[in-house]
Amino acid sequence: MEKVMQELGKSLTDQDVNSLAAQHFESQQDLENKWSNELKQSTAIQKQEYQEWVIKLHQDLKNPNNSSLSEEIKVQPSQFRESVEAIGRIYEEQRKLEESFTIHLGAQLKTMHNLRLLRADMLDFCKHKRNHRSGVKLHRLQTALSLYSTSLCGLVLLVDNRINSYSGIKRDFATVCQECTDFHFPRIEEQLEVVQQVVLYART
Repeated sequence: MEKVMQELGKSLTDQDVNSLAAQHFESQQDLENKWSNELKQSTAIQKQEYQEWVIKLHQDLKNPNNSSLSEEIKVQPSQFRESVEAIGRIYEEQRKLEESFTIHLGAQLKTMHNLRLLRADMLDFCKHKRNHRSGVKLHRLQTALSLYSTSLCGLVLLVDNRINSYSGIKRDFATVCQECTDFHFPRIEEQLEVVQQVVLYART
């Protein structure tokens, strides 16, 4: 399109440029739709395989004497310590400012709360640690197990009031979500569509 714009007024007229721009946009949309469909199909296949693997693993773990799939998730203590230490070292290198506080609330029945202020990139808490081969697996396993526990934790990401992922940190967060294969929740686009429908229903 840059070459076409350079030829505007020379060998090409406005009508020619508009026609070529329309063709370029159409071909680009077709290519994006093609790869989007390919990605959806691949994700659906992987999700189905993951569900089947979990079911087989659950059945296999019931019989510890005949366990084949359980070997895939076993981690030696040395590997666990090595991965944790590697994660800690990189975290210490990336960490900039941090300060901890202890707050006591109440007059008669006091409650104590520990507060930690940390200066960091918010999206770092959403990414898997890629510093060690086994560390990534351990981090993903810990995240998956915590989703179905009674000790839930979350991250509040401050954004504008537009429900989309087209710009700013919302786009960066959507990119992080797309880079991580997640078989527990729908895609972020589908979740945003549900939120949009709920908001529209609440306003009517």
